[in-house]
Amino acid sequence: MKKILKTLALLLALNASADMLVDDIRIEGLQRVSLGSVLDTVPITIGDRIDKEIISVL
Repeated sequence: MKKILKTLALLLALNASADMLVDDIRIEGLQRVSLGSVLDTVPITIGDRIDKEIISVL
């Protein structure tokens, strides 16, 4: 049982550190700024691969 739990914990840790593929970007609540202005400033585009380090910088 302990081996199964250790294996499961290892797999979850590996999955958490994996890159993610951006397939959609949603911006909600814009009132005074245009969507184009926001998307021009965001350094991520659809199709990019990102990880936790990139997300933490944003």
